[in-house]
Amino acid sequence: MSNGNQEYLNYIDSHPCCKCGAPTKWVYGPSSERELKDNFFCDDCVPRGCSCNEVYPMYLDDLEEYGEPEFELDEQGNPIPYLDTDGTMMQYKDDKGRKLPCIEYDSRDWIEEIGK
Repeated sequence: MSNGNQEYLNYIDSHPCCKCGAPTKWVYGPSSERELKDNFFCDDCVPRGCSCNEVYPMYLDDLEEYGEPEFELDEQGNPIPYLDTDGTMMQYKDDKGRKLPCIEYDSRDWIEEIGK
């Protein structure tokens, strides 16, 4: 692991979750120094669900490049979006079935992975 990545992990480890005090797993990236203490979250307290993680149907313009659509089509031939159980657009989920945090949150696991 690079020295910079290890320093960042040490920095994350020195800040507990701002909500419950548990070890930090997620850090909100775009933040100012003033807000910094409120941007460290454990896996249970991190805000989840964001439009950046919505599962969009493959549009007809992409058929030539990607093949048949994975979504059902309506009477006009337009993809029908997947809706979640709460009626909102379906979002990518983690292995526990929870919506993912916004992509602006850095995961400690991801930082470790890119440092290998």
